Amino acid sequence: MVRAQVQFEEFFGEQLARELQQQPDLLKGQLAEVTLLFCDVRRFSTFCKKLTPDRVTKWMNDVLSELSACVLQNDGVLVDYIGDEIIAMWGAPRAQPDQAVRGVRAGLAMISEALPCLNERWQNRLGQPMEIGVGLNTGLAQVGNMGSRYKFKYGPLGDSVNLASRVQGATKYLGCPLLVTQATREKLSAEFIARRVCQARLVNMPEAVKLYQVELLGTLDRREFFRDSELALQNFETKSFLEAARSAAPLLRDNAGDKPLLLILSRATHHMLYPEAPFDPVWEPPGK
Repeated sequence: MVRAQVQFEEFFGEQLARELQQQPDLLKGQLAEVTLLFCDVRRFSTFCKKLTPDRVTKWMNDVLSELSACVLQNDGVLVDYIGDEIIAMWGAPRAQPDQAVRGVRAGLAMISEALPCLNERWQNRLGQPMEIGVGLNTGLAQVGNMGSRYKFKYGPLGDSVNLASRVQGATKYLGCPLLVTQATREKLSAEFIARRVCQARLVNMPEAVKLYQVELLGTLDRREFFRDSELALQNFETKSFLEAARSAAPLLRDNAGDKPLLLILSRATHHMLYPEAPFDPVWEPPGK
């Protein structure tokens, strides 16, 4: 009984576990607006080849523990671990009006707090620093015990979940450590800044989605960079290709390697070189 209680608290967090004990009906199936977070470790297979099986186990236990702590510290639910990927949720089983804020805070903490600590401990053994990608989406999902009579598994099902997973996948192509959909962006507070990096047609998703890079409110220079970068994107999408290139190029001088800007510049240049080429403002990533 004690062990089951400990596992319940590890899954939901101590405070929520106590509430669920008092109100077990919260675990029944329901349609709820939730914010989903997917976090993936880059180059996982490559790193595994550098470690013994015992070391891989210790490494992943450390990684998942540090990243999970960011979820629990922001009152999220740990839905699942799939290999090196974490799935977390806010908004169920208990409603959270600030669910998107909590989710983004957790994602940013993974990047700025948990990851540096992990690299300090593991970079020498791995041969290079670890990187992670975090994707979030807010939307309706069917939430409840999606397990079986043999294994409890509380979590969400639906297109909103699949979209969050695809957003996480887009981070590696856009070079942004954390991306959110417009549905999540619209629910964020003034403690964050965001720039729309593209409109994307993600794999197996029926509609194009607007993707935003989000950070904590930073310096004036960073806020101006986000603003000017988004202006370059708007110029591209309205077929003002020369203006898009003129906007993106100087920003790249001070932000070398910024992939959203490189994408704008390359696509704008293509249409200036080939004005008869079909134009589609929506970008399609090369994979999941």
